[in-house]
Amino acid sequence: MICNYPSDPTVVFGYSSIGFLVASSLMGLISIFYSYNGTSVPPSALFKYTTLSVFFIIALACSALAGVMTLWPTVTEQHHWRHNFHPANVSASTMPACPTAKTGLMGSGAFLCLNSSLYFGFYP
Repeated sequence: MICNYPSDPTVVFGYSSIGFLVASSLMGLISIFYSYNGTSVPPSALFKYTTLSVFFIIALACSALAGVMTLWPTVTEQHHWRHNFHPANVSASTMPACPTAKTGLMGSGAFLCLNSSLYFGFYP
């Protein structure tokens, strides 16, 4: 079976979402570790408190999970578009369908991207 996928910007939006996630996470990390107005707080003082350390680890984990959950369906969708020949497993009750990426993963990745940018933006 040959699948003809319509032209839509899913893959472009997925990769741009990954790029913006990396940019916002890097800016969040820079804002934590670099000085503001000539005064800086040493990292040893920041990570001396358990609450701040746990918050920082949650922000990093959320960013990593958001990247994985956004990149996975994006790469899968791009693979489906490039390799559009699929075996037709036709039975009497079902029609063959062209495979697509899981939209739930894309939505979950977008939600985690939002959370990670908020965690880095409101680091105590």
